[in-house]
Amino acid sequence: MSVRVPFERFLAWEQTTHDTIDFKKIYVDMAGDLVSGLMLSQIVFWHLPNRQGESKLRVQRGGHLWIVRKRTDWWEDCRITPKQADRGLAILEERGLIVTELGKFNGAPMKHLRINEAGFIAIWEETLEGISILTKGAIPIPQEGKWISTEGEDPFPPDRQVDLDHPDNSLLPEITTETTPERSFERDQQVVAELVLGISREFGDTAPERSIQTRALRIWKRSRLPVSEFSEIVYQARATTRLYQGKQQAGGAIRSKPAYFFEVLESLVRLNERG
Repeated sequence: MSVRVPFERFLAWEQTTHDTIDFKKIYVDMAGDLVSGLMLSQIVFWHLPNRQGESKLRVQRGGHLWIVRKRTDWWEDCRITPKQADRGLAILEERGLIVTELGKFNGAPMKHLRINEAGFIAIWEETLEGISILTKGAIPIPQEGKWISTEGEDPFPPDRQVDLDHPDNSLLPEITTETTPERSFERDQQVVAELVLGISREFGDTAPERSIQTRALRIWKRSRLPVSEFSEIVYQARATTRLYQGKQQAGGAIRSKPAYFFEVLESLVRLNERG
């Protein structure tokens, strides 16, 4: 006859057990996926110094320190199956958060991985800024099909217009709200968010919609351009991405067209700022 364990005993165990993972929610936002975010959290843990201030990483290759893990190791680390690990690493690499290489370890070929510092910091800052802006209400949140700015002053002058005669205006959302300074700015935010989202999805971007739109609005905010001028830069980035893809050798391809598109877009915005 089994003896029932009192629930209080479980609660005591729960409060004292060290069988935990320090998992920050921002890693899910950065990766755009729960499992990938958990893997990113674990990768960050390995990059943190130990209690003596020394690196946990021991494998050196090509001037970098690497993590070496088998597909089956992830289950012991954070309860991720080999199949989930394969998918998660592919997502993290496509997002530019990590770099992977196949190399020998103890005489056998094994996957080496490390954080791509430049890409990681860029997405971390972008995500952190997006969370802050969304919390303060400076970026619109969709409600019943409309975009609204929840509080605070608009970061741009409200007299923005959309070039509806652009040959690719099929990507622009239909705007039916009345024309007031507040509505005009809200409309412009919607146009930018939907335009960039549509093109990014066109290139196969699987990141969450909110993540893509937050990134688009952040870039637009930095550009301080009217919607019509910013839209031209977006279309130029789109054309450049297509052109570069077309110049690849037979069988070749841009590793991540969405990432390349955003890189081109941000580069064009920087060039415009200097001009």
